[in-house]
Amino acid sequence: MCTKKLSFSLIGWVLLLNPLGVAAQQAGEEYPAPRYPQLKENYSAEELLAIARTVVRKPSLGSGPGNYQGRDAANIVNIGYNIQSGEKVLLAVDRSFDPRVLEAIATAIREAGGNLDVVITHTDPVGPVRDGAAEARRLLQPRQRQSGAAGFSRSNLMEIAERGNYQLLIFGGGGAVPLNIPYRWELIPWNTLDKFVTGAADYPYELQEAIDQKVWEIMLRAKRVRVTDPAGTDISWTVSRKGYLEAGARKHFGIAIRGHVGLWPNNFLPEAQPPDAEGVIAGTVNHTGVFPHIKVYLRKQKLVKIEGGGAYAEFWQSLLDKYKDVQWPMHPGPGMSWLREAAIGTNPKAVRPVNVMEHALGPTWETRRSGVIHWGIGVLGVTQGEPGREELLKFARESNLPLAHLHVHTYFNTVEMELEDGRKILLIDRGRLTALDDPEIREIAARYGDPEELLKEAWIPAIPGINVAGDYMDDYGRNPGYWIRQEHRNVYGDVMDSYRLH
Repeated sequence: MCTKKLSFSLIGWVLLLNPLGVAAQQAGEEYPAPRYPQLKENYSAEELLAIARTVVRKPSLGSGPGNYQGRDAANIVNIGYNIQSGEKVLLAVDRSFDPRVLEAIATAIREAGGNLDVVITHTDPVGPVRDGAAEARRLLQPRQRQSGAAGFSRSNLMEIAERGNYQLLIFGGGGAVPLNIPYRWELIPWNTLDKFVTGAADYPYELQEAIDQKVWEIMLRAKRVRVTDPAGTDISWTVSRKGYLEAGARKHFGIAIRGHVGLWPNNFLPEAQPPDAEGVIAGTVNHTGVFPHIKVYLRKQKLVKIEGGGAYAEFWQSLLDKYKDVQWPMHPGPGMSWLREAAIGTNPKAVRPVNVMEHALGPTWETRRSGVIHWGIGVLGVTQGEPGREELLKFARESNLPLAHLHVHTYFNTVEMELEDGRKILLIDRGRLTALDDPEIREIAARYGDPEELLKEAWIPAIPGINVAGDYMDDYGRNPGYWIRQEHRNVYGDVMDSYRLH
């Protein structure tokens, strides 16, 4: 059975109940049906420039002097550059970055009056698709300082930005950026065309801010949290009231990271960790790729057992064994097996990259989508400027030890929160971020267009035994890479060639 193709538009969504020629399972109708962005093979320069102009006009929320939002460790979704006439801007990407997106952003910056310099760094050609085991395997290799391709590293660019008296550095696709810098720093995560055109880049600033704030306010009322997912996740913990108070008392601790809202007050504040977290986290995808279905069991916030997972689990277990007796500073005990993060995506238009199973792209961008949770287990972190951070960094540097954590993504989460008054509410309901249905959020959305379209997820994966017919383990869990590759080839077809990295 062939997938029916609908007419194309720049921002349009196609709902496909049977991307692989199978009907949605009757018993699984409680979970939302698969959905995919409707992508065009080609976009005009003007279409891309319209998106870029919105990005250039949005407020700048990242680090920098005089920036009221500089408290954030990073702003990874609601990205804006707020270009002012005469402002000196340094933009840096590597050679694999899609030139169509780069040209649109550069043109919009110059249109706004920015004095733009662009650095394109060398990188090797994009390689074949990586499996999820790579995330753990790389941590078993000797740690080496990276000087950066062609002499350009993050520190090189920072030095250029400071010495050149730039007001804004645009660089990087994610992660924390320094707080105490003499220029603003914003990210540029749209290295592929599909990330740029599916609605996340030009999502209304006010609406995204309101969604993140609504999620954060709900979380601040929680006493206990339970997260379940039909792939096998079932974990709960008591919220650290001390952590909430500590986080709230620090002026630069608002929403931990926009678009990456942690299920405790701040992902990196030790006092806010969930010390009694217990249960299981299960899935098939991490930040580098896919792996056979894994279950990781936790007791008192610590990983105690791994089931399944193929090579990813084997390398992960090797890491646990290698560092089981290491006591990192500020940690409740030895080892790199601590539940560090449970971060919720909050933008409904983020998608799994089209060519995620065709080359070494990685599925990280999907974690920005509203309702998706990515879990991190490993070494705890300390946010920049917080007591203990330098001690932790020095310890890792002098001992040649990692400060890393490993991931599992979950998609059809239900997050139940028990409030102080005993009532229970859902923060996420079977993968749907409930804030998207809040009347206040819908009222704000109506200022920018049709609330139904603006608050509808652009992408929902098809997973056998959950939201399409089939057996979860036999048809998907044992070899998720095969399923996802066929899913995307059937859904996107020849259009995929237009979205490849080189």
